[in-house]
Amino acid sequence: MEHSRVLGALAALAFGCAVAGCTPSVYPKDRGFEEMLKTTKDIALGRGFSRKHGQASGYLDSRQTNVSWFDLEADQDFLFVGLCGPACSDLDLEVFDSEGFVLAGDTLDDNIPIIELRPDQGGRFSVGARMIICDREPCVFAYGVYRK
Repeated sequence: MEHSRVLGALAALAFGCAVAGCTPSVYPKDRGFEEMLKTTKDIALGRGFSRKHGQASGYLDSRQTNVSWFDLEADQDFLFVGLCGPACSDLDLEVFDSEGFVLAGDTLDDNIPIIELRPDQGGRFSVGARMIICDREPCVFAYGVYRK
């Protein structure tokens, strides 16, 4: 019974992603992802966030979204820093609670979205990285999650 529920949940997620245009998190080791993540770390350090909490990276076409999940503790300060490659001019990040409500986001017209968040309650949160403008698809992206 448990096996069929898991398969059903995975099928629903796959269908939802097919409709919504989201891609799973990947952690490639090539094409400058390491350098992009190092840059997000440098930005975080400059803002006083020293501990890495998680990361995501991959490739997205314009209007595609990558969704990743992170466990965040209550009353802790978190920083989300994203970057995208040279063919990208606009990447957005949003953080959602377990019910799908947007808690914070950076949807400015830029390619370095930054979000600071201090959740009132701990739990599982999702992060959506949405490629808004990519001139030569697919575009590379990466983001790191840091805490103080």
